[in-house]
Amino acid sequence: MSIRLRRFFAVFYLHEIIGIAVSLVAAAGFFALSSRLDQMQGQAGFHWSILRMVMDYYSGFALKASLVGGGALAVAWLMGRWLPQLRHRLQEGHLWQAIGSLARFALPLLAVLSLYRTMNFFISVLNPNDKDAMLAAIDRVLFFGHNPSYLLENLVTPVLTRYLYTVYVAWFPLVFVTILILFLRGHRRTLAQFLLAMLLTFYTGYVSYLFVPAVGPLYAMPFHIDLNGGTLGAFTNSLTHDYGIARDVFPSLHTAITLVMLWAVWRAERALRWPAAILAGSILFSTMYLRFHYVIDVLAGILLALATTWLAPRFNDAWERRRGRWREALGRHLACPPTSMVTASDQAPIAASRPFG
Repeated sequence: MSIRLRRFFAVFYLHEIIGIAVSLVAAAGFFALSSRLDQMQGQAGFHWSILRMVMDYYSGFALKASLVGGGALAVAWLMGRWLPQLRHRLQEGHLWQAIGSLARFALPLLAVLSLYRTMNFFISVLNPNDKDAMLAAIDRVLFFGHNPSYLLENLVTPVLTRYLYTVYVAWFPLVFVTILILFLRGHRRTLAQFLLAMLLTFYTGYVSYLFVPAVGPLYAMPFHIDLNGGTLGAFTNSLTHDYGIARDVFPSLHTAITLVMLWAVWRAERALRWPAAILAGSILFSTMYLRFHYVIDVLAGILLALATTWLAPRFNDAWERRRGRWREALGRHLACPPTSMVTASDQAPIAASRPFG
């Protein structure tokens, strides 16, 4: 590899490299299949409406996320009166650098979610045969002839339903909250590993959706008891299926990403371990109770999380070692990309940065 290429790649984290590569491949696939999608819809140029929909959705989402993230950093700055270490860190890194660095960590996630919004339109192009019957049959085998989705009807209560809708919806902001916690607490290595594990999990799930499309028990099965989630239930359904019924159940990414978040928080923040574990267990149960997923989806999500959290640290650390060798060969010493919050204390001995992981 030439010196110029080494200098270019040495700037990026591994999850950024993978995110850029997958986004380029996805964009090429989008336009390659666009004519088939237009034909299925019977509307010339239909694929452009999908792009406009994604851009409209995420332009508003990015603005809200920026406001929330900026507000959180401002609150953290003010809290520095009571948390001197945090205030010192933000002062040394400068607030605007902190916001830029945080945005850089969040952008790969926004790219992943944009890919999710567009790929659901193409599942029907590549594989129009839903596999709900197969997944329900596997569930019955696991439960000795009983359908677990129907067994859960015995547990339905208004209070439990409202709680589980709440934790299910909380999953969406929790992904960003996890990034924010790891970022503000200075767990840079864990944050990089978390983002890589999360991207590997999302991408693997998306590929699986193409081969095993399914709508889930809520839409594939008749139920005797209405969950009656009220406004919160309607909001949850609109949030998850606002552009038609998604075929995104196997594996359960709600399960897999929840466990990836728990893995990162468990390693980095001892005080949050058990609250995070209880919340994670509630989210996993909600996916089945609310009829979004089959049990086999959840089991597949657990296995996927175990695989990605095992692979991500190894891949990430191998990449960082290679980047270190490139920087050394180039005569440069970059602790992290230029937009990161690198300070003198960050490059000091480990004992000096111990309060931040």
